[in-house]
Amino acid sequence: VSTQSTWGDFSFFLRTMDIWVLLWILAVIVAACMLFFMVFVLIEYSNLEVDHINPRDLRDNIQPYILPEHGVQIGITVLFLFTGCWGAFLLNLPLAAWHAYKIQTGTWKIDAATIFKNLEKYRMPCYVKLVFYLISFFYYLYCMVMVLIHDE
Repeated sequence: VSTQSTWGDFSFFLRTMDIWVLLWILAVIVAACMLFFMVFVLIEYSNLEVDHINPRDLRDNIQPYILPEHGVQIGITVLFLFTGCWGAFLLNLPLAAWHAYKIQTGTWKIDAATIFKNLEKYRMPCYVKLVFYLISFFYYLYCMVMVLIHDE
């Protein structure tokens, strides 16, 4: 009986290390997407500040992506909880709780009428999340490399 896995044998995909590698690859991809989204949002706020776009266009450009961003971030936090990645779970927990609070209270929406008056109120969390996602990206990348090294 051969113990070597083949592409037709699905036990190749169910090995423990393969699942951990897929988890960290998913986390790296999610963090990279969140980084790009935060950069996009900050560019949009800068465009608003210099009058390249109006507040309604800003709201229409950003608001459709806010709930998916919150949902994906909460989802990856729950995934870390269920897989027992306590370091990554504790790293993500404060932001996930804040996102859940914003969804529950309905404060995730952008108000086009008051955006000029409260531009810093909208922009500051984006800077904080940009730094958070940057740190998360490199942490997940480190964890992925460590799993790949120990897989050998």
